[in-house]
Amino acid sequence: MKTSGGEISLNAVLVNKRRFNWQLGFNIAKYTSIITKLPTGPIYTDFADGVSDQY
Repeated sequence: MKTSGGEISLNAVLVNKRRFNWQLGFNIAKYTSIITKLPTGPIYTDFADGVSDQY
C-alpha cells in the first residue's frame, strides 16, 4: 500500500484579555491510499463462519 498526502493547521488567538480568551483553529487534510499488491494465495482467518466470538 502506498499513502501520500498532507495536512495544514492554522491557529490564532483573536482576543487575549485577563478574563476572556477567544481562539480560532482550522485544520484541513488530504490523503490518498493506493493498493499496490494483493496476496496471491489463500487468506486464513481465526473463524470459519464469519462471526467472531470476541464481544
